[in-house]
Amino acid sequence: MSLPPPDTATRFATVVLVGRPNAGKSSLLNALVGQRLAIVSAKPQSTRTPVTGIWTEGDTQLAFIDPPGLLEPTYLLQNAMLEAAHEALAIADLALYLHPATDGPPPDVAGLLPEGVHLPPHVLTLLTKCDLQPSAVPAV
Repeated sequence: MSLPPPDTATRFATVVLVGRPNAGKSSLLNALVGQRLAIVSAKPQSTRTPVTGIWTEGDTQLAFIDPPGLLEPTYLLQNAMLEAAHEALAIADLALYLHPATDGPPPDVAGLLPEGVHLPPHVLTLLTKCDLQPSAVPAV
């Protein structure tokens, strides 16, 4: 393995896909990396451990992490899944907060997290499932 010359700047960031279960995180991960890495199912909570996909373009690499969804745990497995999501947030440079457009305006993502769990320095909110939203413009 050879290292790049010292004058070549390589850029890398970790991006976590965060949101409630079934918000479209796994679908987005698969689309971003161009491969089916994560399970996509209509059944919520299919992702039980974080799935990582790498996107590379030129001298830039992004590691996308698809953790389990943010939920109110009711049993031990859900507690472990939620902890995995919190750990993914702790190492991220950027969070993409996914919220289905069909669920109305997105709540503040910080409100979905317990006290002591912090978001990365940068958070972008993405509305998903827009294709399922009834059109606001009447057909002509």
